[in-house]
Amino acid sequence: MVEIEELTPFRFYKLKPFYKQRCTTEFVTGRKCNGLLRLFRNKGMINLKCMHVDCLKEYDIYRDCSICNERYFFDKLTCDKCEPLVVNIAHYYITIEDADKSIKKINKHYKSGDMLQSDWEAAISLNKQEKISCENKLKELKERNPVIEQFLANLIIQP
Repeated sequence: MVEIEELTPFRFYKLKPFYKQRCTTEFVTGRKCNGLLRLFRNKGMINLKCMHVDCLKEYDIYRDCSICNERYFFDKLTCDKCEPLVVNIAHYYITIEDADKSIKKINKHYKSGDMLQSDWEAAISLNKQEKISCENKLKELKERNPVIEQFLANLIIQP
């Protein structure tokens, strides 16, 4: 499982808040309220409230995903469609990094004489297989999603 701190650099989407500026309520007389909306907190949620004396209608604030355009309530911080991709990408990068570290550590133990050659060969081949598998899965993800490929090209962390 990937830790939350490790996921943050791989988030390629943003949940951008969507605010209404004016009230759209129609009165019985047929005219629109058009009052200014202000932020307020009610029952643990952040909402917009019309400041017109006759209206006082409340509006929910939403966040729109920058990639899939799904709409979520303001309190939601992650996109349900994009987050699984972020977890997979982070998992692949971290696995590649861990395999590289393991290979270095195994080589160090082998050179110091703490490890038999058969054990060394088995451990190196296992880590290389894992690394190649994750690199191939990352390549597939990049090919299927051009947005991810563009984001990962700009990412400082490279496998």
